[in-house]
Amino acid sequence: MLRVRLLFIAFLVCLDVAVAGHAESEEPKDVPMVVVDENAASWVVDRFAGNSSAGPRFFQGPAREAAIPNKVRIASVGDGEVVFIGSGDSIYRVGPNGILRLVAGGGAKLGDCLAREAKIRIEMTTRAFAWSEADKSLYFAHRTIPAVRRIFERDGEWRVEVVAGSTTEKGHRDGPAREALFSQPRALDVDDKGTIYIVDGNHLRRIANGQVTTLNSRMSTGRGGWGSGAPFKDGPLAEAEFNITSITGNIAVGDEGTLFVADNGNWAVRKIDLKTMTVTTIARSTKKVQGKRHNEFADGPALTHASARPGWAYPAWDQVHKALWIAGGDDSRVRWLKDGWVKSVLATKYGVQAGPRDKARWPYDSLGVPGEAAAWTWISPQAVDQRGRLYMSAGSHVGAWRAYDKKKHASP
Repeated sequence: MLRVRLLFIAFLVCLDVAVAGHAESEEPKDVPMVVVDENAASWVVDRFAGNSSAGPRFFQGPAREAAIPNKVRIASVGDGEVVFIGSGDSIYRVGPNGILRLVAGGGAKLGDCLAREAKIRIEMTTRAFAWSEADKSLYFAHRTIPAVRRIFERDGEWRVEVVAGSTTEKGHRDGPAREALFSQPRALDVDDKGTIYIVDGNHLRRIANGQVTTLNSRMSTGRGGWGSGAPFKDGPLAEAEFNITSITGNIAVGDEGTLFVADNGNWAVRKIDLKTMTVTTIARSTKKVQGKRHNEFADGPALTHASARPGWAYPAWDQVHKALWIAGGDDSRVRWLKDGWVKSVLATKYGVQAGPRDKARWPYDSLGVPGEAAAWTWISPQAVDQRGRLYMSAGSHVGAWRAYDKKKHASP
């Protein structure tokens, strides 16, 4: 009888250990609200395009004098000398000479045509366009036009071409790219080989070698988060479950066959290993920490930090610093996920819960502003170029900014 009791007790202990293995991670003690990255002091911020006095109506010219809207969407192009800026129905280009010009948009054509004749449609609440260095093209999509298109330059003319799907027929069909169907493209990125990954409705799909393949069909667009019963499951990619909100869900291609998913409905970042086709959660706001510090953007170990739900809306992979930049619709600090920690890099002096933001005073149109002193509302990282420079937009101010680390010699 004693032996039976001991075996039963041992079983209960093992059961407790198994349950604890699925429980939330404990928050480390004495972690401050803001953990400033050790490299933050060397970061500076420049006005990249637009200015605080020109207003939101677009006109062309020197990038820092041009008027462009707030909440612009930015894609780094090539070696960082050129950047495309998307806004509404147009795409602009900032060349090495610092001049901003209209590249595409204003027309009515949805098929293959000259860029100036094309109807572009770029979603301002999502980010569904990315530059491919493999074929020097800008790929883009829109949730109401069920096709993936690209913009490229040939014989001195910018052109638009349908790559996959139909501009008029919706559906879900894999196969040859021009015969495939899409339902609601809303997030897109391209790796260094030219492979396109796209969130299409509830599906994660891939375009490679002229073929469209569905990799996952469990990307729920429901609302919720911790305690809401939202879908959430790691493991084999085909069986993994996500809760990406329909407005801001996004993806970012990383290094060495990885794809990051901003699972913002679950306040999480998920990493897809494209070699093994497995999903792992690498950052999440736990229920325990979120309950104590909700909406306060607390730094800390990635699996115990705190972020509001929109906080993972726009991830941007930094191949130079080997970090994932994060900030979302409600953020004013700009942070990165690196080496298992979430740390603040920009706006550490006046960002959310970092100091008296209402007392922040910095020249929005200046160059070389110390990164710690920058102050925004609704800031979002958009792209990182090959020099490790970060491009950002904000909901509170028109224009776009570029931040760089002086120690990396990533000067403008």
